[in-house]
Amino acid sequence: MNSTDGTTTAIDWSAMPDWMTSEEAAEASGYALTHIRHLAREGKIGAQRKGRDWWIDRDKLMQYVNAMNELGNRRHDPRGVPDVAKE
Repeated sequence: MNSTDGTTTAIDWSAMPDWMTSEEAAEASGYALTHIRHLAREGKIGAQRKGRDWWIDRDKLMQYVNAMNELGNRRHDPRGVPDVAKE
């Protein structure tokens, strides 16, 4: 998660519920809400649609965030990003 001063802080994933709303997932991950919803629609993170709301699987989101952090700038490589949702 990015802080206001531009540094990265550790996320305590164990303190979060197994399923969270897209708003909670955006706050926890530091991603924009629209990006979380896009990832959910694309199947990049574990998500289920309940009515009009997306519910996000904490463990799948954690895997995605960690994979993107490991890739760093390489996540913008035009050759593509590994699909962590299928692992």
